[in-house]
Amino acid sequence: MGNSNGRKRGKGMMDGSLGGYVERFLSIKYNPQTRIWYAKYLAPMIKFLGGDRSLASITRVEAENYWRAVQARTTCWENHPTKPTQRRPLSPTTLHNHLRAARTFWNALVRQRATEFN
Repeated sequence: MGNSNGRKRGKGMMDGSLGGYVERFLSIKYNPQTRIWYAKYLAPMIKFLGGDRSLASITRVEAENYWRAVQARTTCWENHPTKPTQRRPLSPTTLHNHLRAARTFWNALVRQRATEFN
């Protein structure tokens, strides 16, 4: 799809999808380790809410349901390269990291006026 000046628009943020906005959010992080950290903690949110969904279609109730699902998780270190999978709740630090990443992402969207609430 082209825009008025003839350049092609990429898929993602330009089409208003959650995955596109996350991609853009990650791309402006200068430190590669910061990008990796945010990608790790935002990936479950994208999977839960749907990366192809438009940002406007995501409701506060769905975001709250995502947070409840994270809190209810009972499996740690799935697909980890060195640690075996364990059946136990996520640690308070891990829960805080999920919440912190999501809040930072949604607050950035509010500042950019892409959404009205976080």
